[in-house]
Amino acid sequence: MVLKFTTKPNAPLMLDRSFRLLPSYSVLTCSLRTLPVGKVERLCGLGPVCNFLTKNEDGVSLSTLSLLNQHEPLLLERQCWKMEFHSTRPVVMSAVGTGATLSMIVSKYPTIKGINFDLPHVIENAPTCPGVEHVGGDMFASVPKGDAIFMKCYEAVPDNGKMIVADSILPDYPDPSLATKVAGLFDCTLWATNHGRKERTEKEFEALATRFEP
Repeated sequence: MVLKFTTKPNAPLMLDRSFRLLPSYSVLTCSLRTLPVGKVERLCGLGPVCNFLTKNEDGVSLSTLSLLNQHEPLLLERQCWKMEFHSTRPVVMSAVGTGATLSMIVSKYPTIKGINFDLPHVIENAPTCPGVEHVGGDMFASVPKGDAIFMKCYEAVPDNGKMIVADSILPDYPDPSLATKVAGLFDCTLWATNHGRKERTEKEFEALATRFEP
């Protein structure tokens, strides 16, 4: 199949990301092929469910209902993640609102100190949380110092500190696991609502990190 994209130059990328998501739901079949340069290529085909998404002899299909279910006002994303904190203290979370997530972390690891950093008008409405200090400011100007920093706060991390990326990892093979489905859905939501944004594979994260190594 040869497709021509004359009006939407990003269409091939959008199509590729959709083809990463759909096999995890068995809408498409998928197999992997490693190219000579080491890059992994996905080969996709139509799955059995596509019989319901193409018009039958009466000219009808379930594709319209499927599009309705993906209508933006009906979409609801939930992404759950967990991580371990031991001697890391303090932990700074930037631009995360009133500190609910940080409060959950501190309640599980009471030995650490949490700093919830956001705009002053957001911090004004933040509830009191044991072990969490609310600090107002602008993360593009300066960020409180901490041993572990969430968000874009490289300058605030000490030499032996940690930059924590809480994000999904896209697998090379779109298996039917819940984690893969959530990551794929979030990836497609990103390119639909935030131009240029995307989720990354483990190799893409490694490439991103090594690009900024001293």
